[in-house]
Amino acid sequence: MLKDQKFIENDKIEPIFTASVPVIKIQIDYEKLLEDDPELLENFRDFKKSSQYKNFKFNHDELNYVRIDLTFVHFDKTQETEKMNSVMYAKIMIEQFPEVKIILKVIKRFFLIKQMNNCFSGGLSSFNLFLLILSYAQTQEENSNHSNSGTGSVDSERANINLGYFLNYLVGYFGHFFNFRATIIDTNAI
Repeated sequence: MLKDQKFIENDKIEPIFTASVPVIKIQIDYEKLLEDDPELLENFRDFKKSSQYKNFKFNHDELNYVRIDLTFVHFDKTQETEKMNSVMYAKIMIEQFPEVKIILKVIKRFFLIKQMNNCFSGGLSSFNLFLLILSYAQTQEENSNHSNSGTGSVDSERANINLGYFLNYLVGYFGHFFNFRATIIDTNAI
């Protein structure tokens, strides 16, 4: 069925047989996807010809396609609740810690560039990376609550978070100070 779709590149359909749940990696060609909408296709081609992105250092071929992982999971009733809870948990936590979503996108992009984005070849899964960033955000909030001692609003401080500092300290914390052998990450503990 995937091979019949004109916007999916047939030589880029890759089933992952070693995954715990069935995964198929596909690559979608943007121009073929947009063929049915001539105006949108023309806008896309104009953007690619423009100089808006030319100075950025990335693989410019990425503007032609997007890679997607399709996952197929069969749930029984007990698993369904568990899986839905993880999705809802992520949504709730991102509402409380909006910086996590932004930092997650930056780190996922870095992992893609360094080819560390595939958990099947030793990288971190998106959800594990989300939990890592969330635990750091929770730790920072906990420290802020203790040092705040009733003056000012923590909510207003959340809105003024410097994302550059957050990312820098996150990398420093997990790269140099966090003891992975003696400490666990539990985002429900705080």
